[in-house]
Amino acid sequence: MAQPRRGRRTVRKFDVWTVTRASLLLYLSLLIIFIVAGTMLWLIAGLTGTLDAIQDAIATTLAFDSFRFVGPQLLTGTVLIGLIMVLVGTGVNALIAVLYNLISEVVGGIDIHVEERDPRP
Repeated sequence: MAQPRRGRRTVRKFDVWTVTRASLLLYLSLLIIFIVAGTMLWLIAGLTGTLDAIQDAIATTLAFDSFRFVGPQLLTGTVLIGLIMVLVGTGVNALIAVLYNLISEVVGGIDIHVEERDPRP
């Protein structure tokens, strides 16, 4: 049996553009998943009568004559807030990559110990 090869690697810098693109795609994917799941839950709640029950409970609790959710406005607001969060999250990740690159110039980066093994036959 062959001995595993051990090595030491150092992460000295991150490419900021790559971090930005990956973050943007990740956050946009999460937003799409959230919007689709929320829409499906909204439709199910509407079909089962749960949405009407919630609206009646809110109207009764807050002593309103009537209370109704406006679906298109909720969807528009959710998409707009989600897009803002995508931009903020992407910007924060890019900023962290820049800060890491600056700090790694001083401290030399992060050491990673790697153990390479041959695949089993």
